[in-house]
Amino acid sequence: MISLNEHNEQETAKDIITLLKTGKKLALISDCGTPIFSDPGSYLVSLCLQAGINVISLPGASSLMTALSGSGFDINKFYYYGWLSPKKEIRLTELHRLKQVRELIVLLETPYRLIRLLEDAAGVFPKNTTGVLAYELTKEKEMFYRGTLSEIKETSQTKKLKGEFVLLINNRGSKQ
Repeated sequence: MISLNEHNEQETAKDIITLLKTGKKLALISDCGTPIFSDPGSYLVSLCLQAGINVISLPGASSLMTALSGSGFDINKFYYYGWLSPKKEIRLTELHRLKQVRELIVLLETPYRLIRLLEDAAGVFPKNTTGVLAYELTKEKEMFYRGTLSEIKETSQTKKLKGEFVLLINNRGSKQ
């Protein structure tokens, strides 16, 4: 096993390419979710393709699809943005831009930035904007917290949630 993570991806990917060129067959797996989707691995796949190495993709667990499926929202169309900036000014700019997107918006967030994201989102989107916070998906403590963005923020603070999150913001019907 070779560990490939955000801290060593550039160097490790090159080592893996060397192994693949010698005829080895390797699999990229993730300890949580789908490899490459909000996880390292894109650089490795890009190097493989540049080197003429065939890449076969098999779907795995996906927090995005799990959150969408359990949200209760119409998921025929949605806007996936992923991770917002950890820097407040940039994050607020991104949220103001997203406010113009009249779809179900999907964001990912880490435990230590969740409350700041929810505070900022509740301040940017109209007060009646509803959402779903999907928490610890496909794990024992899996939960879906529903309500306005302010209500979800209060619940997150009260419950002191720590784990993996997908935030869905229903920006389809809110008055701008």
